[in-house]
This record gives sequence, C-alpha cells and structure tokens, in this order.
Amino acid sequence: MDTTRTTSSQHRGRPSRLGFTLVELMIVIAVILLLMTITIAAFANFIVTSKEAATAATIAKLNKILQQRKEAFNRLNLKSAAKALNSTNANVNATTTKFNLRAAEVIVRKQRFEIALPQRYEERSLFNGIDYKTWFQGLSARPNYESSALLYLAITDGETFGAPQVDDDAFTTAEVTSIPINVNGTTLDLKYFIDAWGQPLRFYRWPTGLIRGESAGIVDRSYALLLNPTLPPRLANSTAIDPLKYDPDDPSQFFSMFYLGLPASQQTNFQSSFNLYFDAARFHTPLLVSAGPDRSLGLYEPNDPDRMNGLSVPLPNSGTSSTTPLNDNITNLNQRNKGN
Repeated sequence: MDTTRTTSSQHRGRPSRLGFTLVELMIVIAVILLLMTITIAAFANFIVTSKEAATAATIAKLNKILQQRKEAFNRLNLKSAAKALNSTNANVNATTTKFNLRAAEVIVRKQRFEIALPQRYEERSLFNGIDYKTWFQGLSARPNYESSALLYLAITDGETFGAPQVDDDAFTTAEVTSIPINVNGTTLDLKYFIDAWGQPLRFYRWPTGLIRGESAGIVDRSYALLLNPTLPPRLANSTAIDPLKYDPDDPSQFFSMFYLGLPASQQTNFQSSFNLYFDAARFHTPLLVSAGPDRSLGLYEPNDPDRMNGLSVPLPNSGTSSTTPLNDNITNLNQRNKGN
C-alpha cells in the first residue's frame, strides 16, 4: 500500500490554518490591554509612592534641623532680657501694666523664637545684611512660598544658637528651587523648599489653630490628628484640663495667668504690641506641610493676613471646614506617605 499517497490525499482534504481567527485576535488584544492597564496603574502608583517617600525624606531632614535649633534655643538663658523687659512698663491699650519676671521670660522666649523661625516677612526679613521686605511688599499678592523661603533663609543664614551650621550644599535640587529677584538693584536667587511635586512646603511655627481653631474654649482633634497623630490624648478624668490647653513655652502658666487676666481689649492690643502670633495656653509645635499628591493644602496659608492669630486653620470647603484635602498631606509630625 502506498501510505504516502493516502496521507497526502488526507491533507489535501483538510482546511489549512494559516492564522488566528477574529475571536482569537480579540481575546489576545483584550489580554494585552488588560496587562497594559495593570502595568500603567502599577507604574503610576509607584511614581506617587516614590514621590511621597522623597517628600517625607525632605521633611524629615528639615525636621531634624528644626529640632536641633529648637533644642539649642531652649538652652538659652533669657533671664537678662526678661529683666530688661520687666524693668519697663508695657503700655497695653493706654493702661500701664507691669510684667512679672517669669511672664516676661515667656514673652521674650516667644519673641526670640519668632525672629529665629519666621513664617511671614513682617516677623523678620533681614538675613545676612539683605532686607527682603521691600521685594515682598512689591508683590501684588502674598506668594505661597513665602514661609518656605523664609525658613530656608533662617536655616542657612539665621542664628544656630550652638546647633550645627547648615550650608546651601546640604540640600539637593530636588529639595530646593529658586526664583530670581531684585533687591535694591541687586539680582539674587530666592530659594525655597519644595516637595516632590514641585510645590512649596509650608512652614507653621505655632499651628495652634488646628487644635482650637478660632473658638478659644473648644479643643478639637479631628483636623490636628491628621497632621500630628502624636498629640497627647484627652485625660480619663473629665474634670482634668485637656493637655492641649497648655502652652509648652509656659508650663507653669505664668504668662497665661497674666495674659488671661487682662481685659479682652487689652489682650488684643497686647498681641498687636508684641507681634505674637499665638494664643495663650495652647499646645503648639513647629509644623512642616506638603500638600501631597492632590496639591490641595486644605489650610489657610502661613502668611494669610486674616489668620495671624489662628495659625494653620483648616480652609472652608463649600462653606464648612473639611478634612478631605488634609488626607494626603505629608508633615514632619505624621511621617506617613498617605493620610491615615
């Protein structure tokens, strides 16, 4: 038998498969598209996560510098400056008021700390012989990088109080950007800290508004815990004073008793006279904030002219304050990549 001819005849009788059917092609394309979608989503998430980690690292570096400065500052002996203030009478709303020495020391400490770490050019604008006030005043609107630029100047050109000196080369181009400015005919580069999305970091020296907002008697942790989850908790004893009502600059409440003992009109004048952007008897700690991936800060700016004494107040959203924009904010106090 000729098996070769039989086999050849059988092959000629079958339809030839030279390619894929339309259904098979559609299935392959669908699988490829699915894999591309998964890959793109994973890559996008990787980019966001990487930027969050880079921003957290920048903030952690700055926080270490701030803590070193703060610890060195706290070791300063300010008794002589307090005595000098105490030896003069402070005119508070046309009423001559004599400070006690311990209250005067708290006031001096706050004044010196404000000058050491300004967040508004009104607090300090002179660094290394250059006064930036005129340039800031010439702007049509307050820039969102003002507090970041002043923090950079304070860290690189300000007083160290014995803490390690920090130079310009301590930061990379991923952490700092600059804009050219003209100060009294001299062209300078104004540098400021940025996050991984290229947005300016915000610096709040005393963000008390997160805790008690603009209602002096109410302590609210709902906003503050998103940015500072290490806040001291409420005490089990319902009659005990909330720890957030204490001022860490005044643990014995010497200044608080003096300040709160003044009539309301004198309190307002007192703050104006001493340029103290804080409220008495409120927990506070320096706060560095990145608006995060959504680039929505969710807070009034550090240099907002209407929020001098309610620093870091949550920004109203559709008429009411909302925690939503704060959920992805990255700070020196939450040390997280996302909002929870």
